[in-house]
Amino acid sequence: MKKNFAVLLIVLAFSVVIFGGCTESEDLPDEQEEVIEQEIIEETEETAEEEIDEPDVELIKENNKAAAFLNKFLAGDMADAFELLNEPAKELMGEAVLEDLRIRFTSWGGEFIEHLSTEVHHVANASAYDFTMRQFSGIRTLRVSLDDAGEVQGFFGGISYERVMPEAELPDGVSEIDIIVNKGTALELPGKLTFPANASGAIPAVILVHGSGANDMDSSLFGHNMPFRDIAYGLAERGIAVLRYDKRAFVHPHPPTTVSEETIDDAVAAKAALLEQSGALEFSNIYVAGLSLGGVLGARIAEEGEYDGAILLAGSPRAFYEILYDQNVQAINESLKAGEMSQDDANDWFDTLDELLEEARNTPNPGEVETVFELPGVYMQSFIDSLPLTFIARNDTPVLILQGSRDFQIFADRDFKMFVDGTQGMAHVETKLYDNVNHLFMQSQTEYNDLREYMVRGNVDERVIIDMADWIIRNSR
Repeated sequence: MKKNFAVLLIVLAFSVVIFGGCTESEDLPDEQEEVIEQEIIEETEETAEEEIDEPDVELIKENNKAAAFLNKFLAGDMADAFELLNEPAKELMGEAVLEDLRIRFTSWGGEFIEHLSTEVHHVANASAYDFTMRQFSGIRTLRVSLDDAGEVQGFFGGISYERVMPEAELPDGVSEIDIIVNKGTALELPGKLTFPANASGAIPAVILVHGSGANDMDSSLFGHNMPFRDIAYGLAERGIAVLRYDKRAFVHPHPPTTVSEETIDDAVAAKAALLEQSGALEFSNIYVAGLSLGGVLGARIAEEGEYDGAILLAGSPRAFYEILYDQNVQAINESLKAGEMSQDDANDWFDTLDELLEEARNTPNPGEVETVFELPGVYMQSFIDSLPLTFIARNDTPVLILQGSRDFQIFADRDFKMFVDGTQGMAHVETKLYDNVNHLFMQSQTEYNDLREYMVRGNVDERVIIDMADWIIRNSR
C-alpha cells in the first residue's frame, strides 16, 4: 500500500494539527462545551493551576503547565517541552515533531516576540488555554490543552492568525501606491506598485509572480525574509516600476484545480491592473518575473498576457512529479544523516517514491486519471501543459533564466542544466547561475537543505537585482 504524501514546490505550510484529538481549525465543540469560567489573563497575572518553576527566559509570565510548555516550545527547548506532555501525547509524537511545528509556525509569521493575552476555557475534565502571541509579521493564537491531571494533552496552532506586517521604510527616491488586481470582482487581490519618485516619461515595469502556496505580496518567509519587497525596492531604485500583489491562495483560500486558476489568470490580470491604476505613470515595456512555480509558468504568462519578456527565477522545465521525487529523496537522505530516520524506514520511502515516479512517467494523459504522484491528475496535467521550454521556443520575446547553486528545491545540476541545454542557440534567452545563492536568491548562511535555511535573516543578493535591472533596461525601448 502506498504511503500518502505530497510536497509543494515551495513549502509554506503552517498551522497543523499536533495532537489532542481535534483538528487545527476546530473550536471547542458547542454541544460539549460548558464554559464554567472564562477569563482574560494579563501577562502579570497567575492562574490557579499547579505551580512550577519559571523558566530562565520566558515570553509568557504565567505560572501554569500550559504556559510552561509553550515557553519551552517557543524557546526551542523541545526536550523539556516534550517532558511536559502526558503519556498518550508522548506516544503520538517526538521532539523532532515539535521542532518541525515551530519551524512551520515561524515560517509564516516570523519569530514570536510578545505575549498579548490568555483566554482559558474549562470544559468537562479539561482546560484549554488560548495564548495570543505577537510574531514578527502577525498575531497568532496557540491553544494548549491540559487534561484533568493538569498535564499537557494537546497543542493546536490554527486557532487564529492575523497578518500584521511591520511598517516598511521606503528607500530614498522611491514611491509606492496601492493597486488592486481583479478590481471589481469577487477575487480582488491587494497589491503595491513601487516606482522611482522622480520618474519622467515612459519607464519599464515588471510584475512579480509567486511560487506555490499561500504567499503574500512580499513572498515573506519567517516574517523577516521578503524577497519580493527586496526586488521591488531594488529595481525601483534603478528606475524600474514593480507591481507585487497578494496571491489568490493567500486572500481567497481554496485548493486550485489548475495552475491557471492558481497563478496564470491573476498574473495576466495584473498587467491590466497596472495599466488601469497607475495614474500618470507611463510604461515603455512590461515584463513578468516569476519565482519557483512562477518561474515555471513565466514563459506561458508572457505569451498569454502579451508581456515584453520574462524573468524565470528558480524555475524548472521538468514535470512536477520529477521535481517532487528529487525533493523527497533529498529530504529522506537529510533525515538519515541527522539520525531522524532508520535505514529500513528510508528504504520503504524510497520504494514508494520509485513506484510513484514509474507510475507517473507511464501516465501519458495525467488529466484523465484521479491522481499522479499523489496530486490531482487535472492539476498535474495543467502543470505539464505549462512547462516553459515549449513557450520559450515558439516566441522570440526576451527571457532571462536565473538560478542559485544552493537551491535545495530547484536543482542547479538538473533543472538549470536542462534550461541551459534546452535553450542553446536561442539568441533571445540568457541564463546565469549564482554561487552560494538559495531559492529565495539570498546568500546561503547554513548547511541545511530544509526550511531552517530560511530562518536566517537575509536579503536578495544585490548581484541578482543588478542583473535583472540591466537586462530589463537593455531590452526596453
